[in-house]
Amino acid sequence: MSERDGRILWIDVCKGLGIICVVLGHSLNGTVLQHLIYTFHMPLFFFLSGFLHRVQPDPGGYAKRKAIHLLIPYVSFMLLLCPLAYLGALHHPEKWSGLTKTFLWGGGHMEGRYGVLWFFTCLYMTQQAGNYLLVRLQSGTVALAGLLSLVSAYLLAALAPHFSLPLNAHVVLAALPFLLIGHWYRKSQWQRLFELIAIAGAALTAWLVYLHFPVDYDMKSGNYGIPGLSFVLGLSCILAVIALSRGIARVAGLTVALASIGASSMGIMVIHKVVLSSGPVSRLTNGWVAFLAALAVSYVSTLLLARFSITRALLLGSERDFQNLRRLSVVSRSRRATEVDAA
Repeated sequence: MSERDGRILWIDVCKGLGIICVVLGHSLNGTVLQHLIYTFHMPLFFFLSGFLHRVQPDPGGYAKRKAIHLLIPYVSFMLLLCPLAYLGALHHPEKWSGLTKTFLWGGGHMEGRYGVLWFFTCLYMTQQAGNYLLVRLQSGTVALAGLLSLVSAYLLAALAPHFSLPLNAHVVLAALPFLLIGHWYRKSQWQRLFELIAIAGAALTAWLVYLHFPVDYDMKSGNYGIPGLSFVLGLSCILAVIALSRGIARVAGLTVALASIGASSMGIMVIHKVVLSSGPVSRLTNGWVAFLAALAVSYVSTLLLARFSITRALLLGSERDFQNLRRLSVVSRSRRATEVDAA
């Protein structure tokens, strides 16, 4: 695996391709390409999370670290974006109670500029569940738990399609199998073979989407497509994207561009929806122009956020910057207390 500064290059390239697909999927509404993207784009991030996961024997410490990485940005972006919704309903205060319920419930109930925030909480819960299983259970039992999770997700979608839990906790059932397979895949000696086979699976997925088969694996809405088949097709597309990422990682120019976008994926994930929901971009009739505008503005905005310690800590999930911020806060309080005592 080619690495730079401790990062696996093709992983950043893959995240870059993944986040580009996310922006495309939100820009090209109703197109065949959007439906194809919706077969794999969010599962890809759960798969990569599993691929990168190292089993953490201290669940409490792991939960705290991941809270800094995912929940602090979730809360920070919520605090920044929610007031815009209240301001938009300034002349309709009767809508405020509904908005408050939506923000407190979170998950799939959130739409528009803050609609993607479901991913942060769902990924956090999926990581915790996955780590717990990997710490407590043998590999065979973990595989069985992953299968039961997938079956439960399909049963829930079929029997109670409108059921939801706060923060999209119910979607963990559909996300956990991808994370567990990603974790297993890193240890596999047959990665290249699987990826070659997956290319054929991705081609089959594209053909079925073109024929309007309902194979989307839309995690936020709880629509997981055709039971079993959509999961396998989504996994095939994920492995095909990984194969493509490995190839791109050998081309210097493309690697730099896509890896940089991939490293900025957290900021792009949220900010692109703000851009697409803004007046000028939302009125564009050409989806490709809207896509380019959303990607460019969100990417540049994320680079700007990455220049400052406080925004890296609160909006981009940097654990190092968050701990530095905490230490500075403690030192500041200590100094104030000393000054008060001296006075």
